[in-house]
Amino acid sequence: MDRVPSILRELQRHRGPDDFGFLSMEGGSVKSGHELPDPFPGEVGFLHWRLSILDLTSAGWQPMSTEDGRHHLIFNGEIYNYLELRGELEQKGINFRSHSDTEVLLRALVIWGPDVLNG
Repeated sequence: MDRVPSILRELQRHRGPDDFGFLSMEGGSVKSGHELPDPFPGEVGFLHWRLSILDLTSAGWQPMSTEDGRHHLIFNGEIYNYLELRGELEQKGINFRSHSDTEVLLRALVIWGPDVLNG
């Protein structure tokens, strides 16, 4: 079982050459990083390869988490109206660390809940 995360990491490499990240959870503990630990910590794990398009900096790294570590998101997609959503969130006092649509989605989910996905 210890080699499974390493194998999955390599199987996903084609998804995006720019960055790799993991998030693991066990009980109430969450760990994340860029280097896959051996052995993999936690009971549940997420692996993500990123193709950097909107934010080429490390601020767009995934899995992305809120500052308080309560909410986490791995996102593979594109939000076409993310600039408009970002503007609405900024009007509510939300500060952004990145220029990524992933962070906009994360913040929108925290503020508005899952209904934000309905349009």
